[in-house]
Amino acid sequence: MSRASVSSVTKEQPSPVANPNTRSAFNNVRQKVTTKHGWLGDYDYRWLCLPSLPTGKRKQPPFYGLDDELPLVLAMASGLQHALAMLAGLITPPIIFASSLALDPETSSYMISASLIGCGILSLVQMSRIKLLKGYYLGTGLLSVVGTSFATLSTANAIFTAMYNNGTCPSTVGADGIVTRESCPDAYGMVLGTSLVCSFLEVGLSFFPPRILKRIFPPMVTGTVIVMIGASLIGSSGILNWGGGSNGCQLRPTSGIYELCPTVGSPHALP
Repeated sequence: MSRASVSSVTKEQPSPVANPNTRSAFNNVRQKVTTKHGWLGDYDYRWLCLPSLPTGKRKQPPFYGLDDELPLVLAMASGLQHALAMLAGLITPPIIFASSLALDPETSSYMISASLIGCGILSLVQMSRIKLLKGYYLGTGLLSVVGTSFATLSTANAIFTAMYNNGTCPSTVGADGIVTRESCPDAYGMVLGTSLVCSFLEVGLSFFPPRILKRIFPPMVTGTVIVMIGASLIGSSGILNWGGGSNGCQLRPTSGIYELCPTVGSPHALP
């Protein structure tokens, strides 16, 4: 390809498209719901749905345009997939919090509901991009979900452990030496209060230009933090709950049912 053709391709901008009127919009909807093409389109559903074997011959993926219109079946399937992925990420942190603090099912359900309601409200604000004074905006205007973050789990678990160790939260020690945490909803309230105070720092940093933020938080800092968050989650939750959970084996008791893992009566129990 010549230099002139490359220049024309990179500099040529698409022409603006006029907004459709009511009649054309109605015709588009009718064609979408009454035709096979509107429901299924011309997509290769075999390539979309069937897995590709790592040892088999790989087929090149078809080209999908950025602004291509999706058929109804594919749009509904993709929407359901995104909704389920979003839902799992929103309800998992409150479930882990409730489990760490031995909260009752009613409180756990309340935390999950609060997470979903807060996510809905904050996501609307984030996607709306409300204009403020002097060129500032509230929200990004992007289709992004704002909700509970897994980044808080490692910090919150460390706080909960410290509060149980210093007696702020109640716990009992059984005859076999296993420490059982009792319900401590106040610990979750303290974490929420601390997060509220720290949020003002983030609000203040949002007024700084991106070039200053990149100098304050270079890739070396942000990358290290992300790696440490993942490593902490693996140690505090992933490994402990792998294969159905390690139960009391993680505490290494010298006697009792959890002296061997997973229990003393299990086949091939190990210390």
